[in-house]
Amino acid sequence: MHKPNARLVNWFFRTLCRVQSITMSARLNAAQLVSVIIGAAIVAFEIITSIGDSVFGMGAPIIFIGILAIIVPALNEILTIRRNNVSHIINTSKMYHDGVIDRLTLSPEYLESGYCKRPYEDCGTTEWHVDSPQVNAMLLEGSFDEGKALPLTEKKPAFNLPDEVRPLASGIIKRMLQGSKSRRFFNGKLTRLGSDLLVDSWDRTIVQKTRYFDGQCTHEIVYKRVSNTDSVEDNFLGEKLLLDDDDCMIELWASRCANFMGSSTIAITSDGALLVGTQGGQSMANANRLAPSGSGSVEYSDFTKLKASSDANTLQNLVVRAAERELREECALPDGVGLKSHVIGYTRLLERGGKPDFFCMTRIDITEAEVMENFEQRQRVSEAALGCKPLAVRVAPGQKPSAALYAFLEKFRSDRPDAHRISIQLQLCAEYLEAAEEHDASKDLGF
Repeated sequence: MHKPNARLVNWFFRTLCRVQSITMSARLNAAQLVSVIIGAAIVAFEIITSIGDSVFGMGAPIIFIGILAIIVPALNEILTIRRNNVSHIINTSKMYHDGVIDRLTLSPEYLESGYCKRPYEDCGTTEWHVDSPQVNAMLLEGSFDEGKALPLTEKKPAFNLPDEVRPLASGIIKRMLQGSKSRRFFNGKLTRLGSDLLVDSWDRTIVQKTRYFDGQCTHEIVYKRVSNTDSVEDNFLGEKLLLDDDDCMIELWASRCANFMGSSTIAITSDGALLVGTQGGQSMANANRLAPSGSGSVEYSDFTKLKASSDANTLQNLVVRAAERELREECALPDGVGLKSHVIGYTRLLERGGKPDFFCMTRIDITEAEVMENFEQRQRVSEAALGCKPLAVRVAPGQKPSAALYAFLEKFRSDRPDAHRISIQLQLCAEYLEAAEEHDASKDLGF
């Protein structure tokens, strides 16, 4: 049910988004910055020295000049942003997208760690991703053995947009808002992955603060070309954010994308039911598609709360914390319900510009019936537009959870041959869960 002031609230949030996008685009050059600083210093000096006297005396012209030194650069920047919004044309082309994917190769370091480029087919649509069985096995082992987990190191300051992208930010966010007029957007603080997971350098993980709009202006424009109304040639190619000059996928340590981390989990109840979610029609990614039990971004607060807790400051604990938070929200789990999660997989989603995504398996200490009953009573209003009541997939006695999930997905596909609508995240949950079941460390998963 919508509140009477919902339209006003939507307007407020969308206006805030426009203001934030303008600040992202704004960046005074050296001359403008010097002008503002000098102007502010002049005004401050004149006002201070005129205390007790009239500032409209001999100092008035000097103050006026100082104010002009501040206002002129600001007005120039506002006009530049407005001109960029009108002159830049952002083009989307399937041919360009496919060409970038076809040319993409992996670095020797990635290949040595077992990474490969793999497709996922869903009703005529192909989504590509990059993952490594060796890396996934090491992540799983680190979930059980703290000595094998990856310690976290924060990089400061926060992520900033590349100079080539900054002039486009306001226009990109404006188009995003126009394309989804009924949805509220939040430029929330997220956690960026700033280093690669490589077998031969399994020592630490670098994270960094970023924001949601940073991602919309980087990895979400990788397959777009930007032209100018004054030129017949493209003046920015999105592929430059993903590929280097040799068409090799840029590693995370050198990437200029936001690369905020995703975290998903497939949950199983105490009486043996896998929970499968369905993304709502308002979702920016995977709208109306089957999805993991809980799925979303790793918020920056997940990282700060982990640092403040008694848990080890590791990548595995960070991913689990984010996945369990999403699971509690999207399945409306009761307060205090016990969860036990393990990281089972990691990939870079090429359809999202190489964005890093992590996958978990979670055991819930309540039954399927309790989950469903509580969902009906406690579904949060804030999640209502993003998620739907979870589907229960029964795991038969002696059957492995991955086998039950594969059977469910196969039946879903056969029942809907023209509209599979199964997200790549759910498919990867099944694949990574199967690999975890076969790994030595899985004895503690209870399979």
